[in-house]
Amino acid sequence: MTKKHIVPTEQLNWRCDLSFLPFTCTSEMTPLEDFVGQERAIRAIEFGLGVNKPGFNIFVTGLTGTGKTESDEFAHQRQAMIEELQKRQQQMMEALMEEANRNEFALRMTPSGIVLLPTKDGKPMQEAEFLALSAAEKKRLEEKRGDIEKRVEATLREGKKLEREIAEKLEKAETEAADYLVRNPLAELKEKYRDYPKVIAYLDGARHHVLENLQRFKGAEPSLPGLAVGAMPFGEPPSDPFLPYRVNVFVDNSDAQGPPIIVETNPTYHNLFGVIEKKPIMGGYVTDLTLIKAGSISKANGGYLVLYDRDVLANAGVWEALQRVIKNRELRIEEPGTFFGFMPPQGLRPEPIPTDTKVIMIGDPFLYRALANADPDFRETFKVKADFNFEIDRSQENIVAFACFISNYCNREGLRHFDSSGVARVIEHCARMVEDQNKLSTRFSDMADLLVESDYWAGKENAELVAERHVERAITEKIFRLNLIEKRLQEMITEGSVLVDVQGVVVGQVNGLAVYQLGDFSFGKPSRITAKTFMGRGGIVNIEREAKLSGKTAASALSSLTTAWMEIAPRPRSSTRSFPALRIFPSSKASP
Repeated sequence: MTKKHIVPTEQLNWRCDLSFLPFTCTSEMTPLEDFVGQERAIRAIEFGLGVNKPGFNIFVTGLTGTGKTESDEFAHQRQAMIEELQKRQQQMMEALMEEANRNEFALRMTPSGIVLLPTKDGKPMQEAEFLALSAAEKKRLEEKRGDIEKRVEATLREGKKLEREIAEKLEKAETEAADYLVRNPLAELKEKYRDYPKVIAYLDGARHHVLENLQRFKGAEPSLPGLAVGAMPFGEPPSDPFLPYRVNVFVDNSDAQGPPIIVETNPTYHNLFGVIEKKPIMGGYVTDLTLIKAGSISKANGGYLVLYDRDVLANAGVWEALQRVIKNRELRIEEPGTFFGFMPPQGLRPEPIPTDTKVIMIGDPFLYRALANADPDFRETFKVKADFNFEIDRSQENIVAFACFISNYCNREGLRHFDSSGVARVIEHCARMVEDQNKLSTRFSDMADLLVESDYWAGKENAELVAERHVERAITEKIFRLNLIEKRLQEMITEGSVLVDVQGVVVGQVNGLAVYQLGDFSFGKPSRITAKTFMGRGGIVNIEREAKLSGKTAASALSSLTTAWMEIAPRPRSSTRSFPALRIFPSSKASP
């Protein structure tokens, strides 16, 4: 009975046939840059990339391991207007001064305005001279002063009116000159972008804004003599007059040879969706359109965005916001506080950006199942699953492909190349990793670590190529670094602290092996397995129900079956005898 289950010792460990490796060194092989044995996953990805419909994003599981000028004509026109204003103001002041002199007064300009001083013999009176005048003379001068003051006020009003008229003419001339300067360049741009209505509307808006805000471009000089420039508000920094018209190049894919492919390894809210940056000014913050920065979704618009599920889920709010962008097919750049219901300070609110980005999520198969069960929108968001297998068939084609991978990795990382024996030992280790002699592991990250470690031990010997002994040394040294607990358990068995019987036969007892998994290292520990039997209580026994593994429906059905069995089962002759037990095993665990 047991002979057919005996495994010959030569079959306990698979050895790679060197005839499968027709080379002396991996440098002779064509470097492999493709996947090995993943037809199912590749076909799923090709399908997901080919379907350009909402929701057909891809979830990949199984993998661990961008001059202020005015023309001469306008300058002459402006200068002529200013000279005309100055001439007419001078004429009004000369006429006012002559009238004041005729009435025995002199005009003096002071910081507080025009002052009238009484004169004697053409010179302003001293205070003592004025006080020595008779009352009648003082009264006569005061009456003349009143008349002249009225005339001064009328003249000043006329001068202000003249300034306004000249200012209006000057403003009109400036507007005409500015319109002339911007009309031609804008006309060329409007012709170039005539098929883009939003661009045309922007250019028209920019033209009106320029003409309505010419003071931005006139520098610090007053437009009219005698008129002060408006003071700058306290604390406000000098502004760039061209800032409202600057173009913020949000995303530049002009050098791309095809659709953009963005791999975001740090998917924070700002990195993924974009941010409106701010600058600290005098204890506060300011921003402008040039501080709107694109995120990975915008950079990948029209192409592909690759994310890692654990990185996305580790950042608060990113998963929900990502699903919203995918569902609505538009991106809103806003503060994260807005998403969580907070009220951030009022700032820029860019209009939504239409998105056409294919999202490829790489993650753990267990996390995929958890999301599929817990999130009702998950399956509508990621309709294509590309499942990469962790093992492939141990065919000659795949063995050669592994050798090509080793060649490519050595070239890329600057390692020594492997001879055929070294490649064979690496492939044998890949078979052992999956615990199946007919399969090979596709955990290339673990294989890459083995290649690096083998190269290290080859370097210790100053070897030109990595051979089998170097790979074996790398495997042995790694086990030595990790097997401290295993070694201690073996010592406890040797010392007798842990008893393990390996001699003889005991009914109901057998030695088994418990596998301990410690991160990247596992080992077995002998354990005794015992079994007990007893006379059945009667009725039908369901092993899964007894172990509380079956559901309510199965338990109810079994209860009905038990009742039926009790009715049809023969009655025992003695009440002390038990009913015969009928045991039901799951189909996958059928037992005689």
